[in-house]
Amino acid sequence: MDERYRKALIHLDLGREETGERLLRELVDGDAEPLLDFVARVTLGDLLVATGRRAEARRTLTDALTRPLPEGDADLVRHERRIARELLADLDGRTAARDTPVTPWSGSDRGPE
Repeated sequence: MDERYRKALIHLDLGREETGERLLRELVDGDAEPLLDFVARVTLGDLLVATGRRAEARRTLTDALTRPLPEGDADLVRHERRIARELLADLDGRTAARDTPVTPWSGSDRGPE
């Protein structure tokens, strides 16, 4: 995974949400390749949910899911799509649509090590 994305996750893991968010926004607003853009959008949406910005989270997650599927790691794409759908279901109050509960932001389950 891209070094910029790894840095964003490190900042988020250390509780530096503003810096982590800024780095994620740079990825989604920049010229990141489609797989990285997709993962960064889902991660940003997750952070927005965790910080109570529900409307922006819904837009970000919906945007991630409505873009053409990125080429690349099928398992990672499937994992991130599941996270995005679970977060949207939670935002919409459709918790029954989830197989597993959504846990608070940790960043530790993001992408390959």
